[in-house]
Amino acid sequence: EHIPAVHTALVQKIASGPAELTELELCIAQKLVESVIALAEKCAYPTDYFIDLTMDNDEELEIERNDVRDVLRSITNFDKAIQHVPLLTLDYVLQYCNDKIVSSACDTSNEWRLPPETAVHLLSSPARSLQCLAENIPKLGDCQYSKIIQSIIQRAMDCVSHACQQLIDAFRQNVSINHIFPISRLMCICLASFSPFFSSLLANYHYLNEDLRQVLQQILGQFIYVAVESVKNLPELTACSSLGNTVYDIRGAMRSPGGEDHVACIAIMRLVVESENLALTTLKSAALLTGTDITSILVELSHLYQHLHSLEMKRVPGVFHGSGVTPKSRRVLLKSICTFGFIVAKYESGTKESIQSELYCLFHGPLKTILRANVESSVSHDELVHYICEATHDLSSFPPEFCSQLFSSAADSQDSDILKGTQIIINTVVSGYRDYLRFEEPSETLIQWGRMRGAMLALLRSCANPGFSELA
Repeated sequence: EHIPAVHTALVQKIASGPAELTELELCIAQKLVESVIALAEKCAYPTDYFIDLTMDNDEELEIERNDVRDVLRSITNFDKAIQHVPLLTLDYVLQYCNDKIVSSACDTSNEWRLPPETAVHLLSSPARSLQCLAENIPKLGDCQYSKIIQSIIQRAMDCVSHACQQLIDAFRQNVSINHIFPISRLMCICLASFSPFFSSLLANYHYLNEDLRQVLQQILGQFIYVAVESVKNLPELTACSSLGNTVYDIRGAMRSPGGEDHVACIAIMRLVVESENLALTTLKSAALLTGTDITSILVELSHLYQHLHSLEMKRVPGVFHGSGVTPKSRRVLLKSICTFGFIVAKYESGTKESIQSELYCLFHGPLKTILRANVESSVSHDELVHYICEATHDLSSFPPEFCSQLFSSAADSQDSDILKGTQIIINTVVSGYRDYLRFEEPSETLIQWGRMRGAMLALLRSCANPGFSELA
């Protein structure tokens, strides 16, 4: 409480006084940052914290970490205008992060060369302030703080790029999950929170110097790589989730504190929803980084989604831990892939046909799951309804335009998979009114049928336009 209070008092004093800061005021600003850094180091994860990933998080520790982020945001925040003191504190924080991250890559005692957890933790906090600076880049010519703002943006980008590269190298070296888990989780949170910042930089691209342009392109390429490798190698839950009984879940949860989705899937989603320009430029940067093309990156994402679905099918229905991600996170990724596809087809000539073909294959996946489960003798009735329900939710995750076109096309061409799959979905819902309403007590069958009705409604909503109405 004292740190934000002192910071506010300092800002107010300077606002009503001379433009230049005195030596005492500069010292106070620096000591405020040093205090926050000391707090962050104090509540860093202990070295043995992630040895047993099945243990619950230390709630007191997580609360302290949240408090540190809040304090850091408060002393680097620009309320109404860019002010000198928040600029100084932000610059000091980024200097600390940059020094720690860069030096860790050369530290022989740091066996895996991973960036320090405390530095990455602090780095993600002032994302909103950085976005504010990026939005104001066109006005820097008339700003008295233009030099320090340019320095802050460059340093923030260097921090992210170095940390991403160290994490990528760790994935390539197959570093133990216990070491890579916390850094990957924090880095994905950082990249997700920085998406508006990246988008604002792209919007003002012609104002950026060549060095900043190059590091921005590099980071966006690294963004996809880090997210894909995190989803591929780090399960959303290493053990059964304790969320509900605890506030912050188990230690082996690839989620933001108290969250319910894989952070790498959320990071990819943030890219897509932030702006079409950011999504398209990220795919181009990833293609440049890997020496491929945009379509190949989309195909890689598609294969990742299919891999996650295959892992899910190997788990017992209702079990969400051990490998892969939860169905909800998988669908977050699916929606992002579809949106990526539509953006590329819109702006990149010659890609529409191949992208539609890839999305069409993805769309057929849930239908094939329904058809296989329907004829599998070893599948119980409750399991059958479960598989049909999950597949129906998957279908509803496709964009309305694409979904309705496929159903409309099926009506014309008599596509057997679509027609049979749709009929099974409808029959499963309708038959429940005949077979299940006699149940007086809740049962697994009734629960699954209730979920199935919700899935059917989601599917109808996703196709609620003239392309689907005739078949519906």
